[in-house]
Amino acid sequence: MIEQLKMIEQLKHNKACFGELSTEEQEVFKKVGSENCLVRHQIIWRALPSDAKFYHNFTYRIRSDYQPEPEYIDLEVIENFGWLGVESAELPEPSCQFTHIQRLPSLPGFVCFWWEDEKERRETRIIGEVANQRRHEKKVYARIEKNIG
Repeated sequence: MIEQLKMIEQLKHNKACFGELSTEEQEVFKKVGSENCLVRHQIIWRALPSDAKFYHNFTYRIRSDYQPEPEYIDLEVIENFGWLGVESAELPEPSCQFTHIQRLPSLPGFVCFWWEDEKERRETRIIGEVANQRRHEKKVYARIEKNIG
């Protein structure tokens, strides 16, 4: 992911035709989507519609204001010997097997705790609310942004 972010930044200043780019660079353009790209038309850079195709003889750039959507992992809050927390193996930088709930909000990339409530997703950063929802037998998750830190 970090390499892809570097490539996105480089492709914001691209000067080569699409056909001259590496396969990896072409794939980044396709993943970003044409709606987030510009095409060179004579000496002017123009926006592309979302359904535009990439042609080998045209030069494209990723829009300078483009930022990729972050990727998240959602870890279920579980009870382990009377303590609430998450299995740490899936954390971006695991430090032990189990991370206590009170430590989660201080981790880089922590976004929120969330659960489904009557067809609606609810979010909080309040640890007490997590315990309350679990007491009502709701599955609660900790959302962590990947590749932070």
